[in-house]
Amino acid sequence: MTPSEPNPQCAVCSVGFTQLEVDTSRATLGDLVDGFLRLELGYEGDFNVTNDIGTLYDPDLDDNLEKKFAELGITGDSFLTVRDEEEENPRINLNISIKHM
Repeated sequence: MTPSEPNPQCAVCSVGFTQLEVDTSRATLGDLVDGFLRLELGYEGDFNVTNDIGTLYDPDLDDNLEKKFAELGITGDSFLTVRDEEEENPRINLNISIKHM
């Protein structure tokens, strides 16, 4: 039996979860955006990365890409949310739990 695809209309299955173990004093937001989200997960086009403070990245706000997680207040207990802003076939939201290694 294969699992059903996430349903964006469902409050239970419309969000994906993952955990990343990173050195928050060395990893940059660019490592996450370009290395993990684009290369590993195949994100393209318009998407944004937010945390409880606000937007860290979107296509019009790329000033933070070179900043280290620690500079942005992202610690070993932080959560990030990735929202796909594509009009057609958007991905479900992805919540990332950051764990300091």
